[in-house]
Amino acid sequence: MEAQAVANALNALSKWPDEAEARAAALVLADRLTSEAEGDARLRQSMDAQAVASTLHALSRWPQESGLHEAAWCLAARLGSAPLEWSTFEFGQTGQIANALARLGRDEDGNAVLARDVLMGVAVHLELYPERFDSAEGRHVGMLLKAFAQLRLHDALRLLATPALERVMTLCQEGRLREEPLESVGTLCMGLLPLARSPELPRHRVRALQTFDALKPVVEHKIDAYLRQARAGQALVPGCT
Repeated sequence: MEAQAVANALNALSKWPDEAEARAAALVLADRLTSEAEGDARLRQSMDAQAVASTLHALSRWPQESGLHEAAWCLAARLGSAPLEWSTFEFGQTGQIANALARLGRDEDGNAVLARDVLMGVAVHLELYPERFDSAEGRHVGMLLKAFAQLRLHDALRLLATPALERVMTLCQEGRLREEPLESVGTLCMGLLPLARSPELPRHRVRALQTFDALKPVVEHKIDAYLRQARAGQALVPGCT
């Protein structure tokens, strides 16, 4: 199997994380990502930004499976260095990776340290190139901030608060968050919450609260759409607007 085929297969299997057969198949594929056999090492090295982001997202669906953790950290160790510099990743892929590493590093152990190291690299890159937020969708900003908050990376939040808040305000003003599912808007709100209430980030509190205020009509509109569907006896549509 080629690199993208492995990534696609893992993503398909990750839709059934509680199924023993899916977990067993994922472990077989993960073995190829950690093996030092020539063909497997070549497979690992051939993974591009899309394949790496997709694979890490899939592997993080089994946060308690040590064999899959090993494969994930094998890939994560390559992040930020050629040919996987952060500039090669789309913003959405960066958010996907941050979300995956936050899941894998949720326990206070060596994995948490590794996750923080990788994500601080993301923060430094985005601080140097804040214009990258110009292409960010709301859910990806939310995923990124939520991951930093989960790993208590207040330094990263401090670096990125201003461009992140400005991007969300722009999306609100342009009405583009109406296209996001309610779940994605919820993720965004969870990511913004530390900027509004953390005692370690006081200078961003007012702007964060203003951003929450701008989000209120979006949330109210989506909740109203869900309630109208429920009253009409229709199946709820996840992305209804």
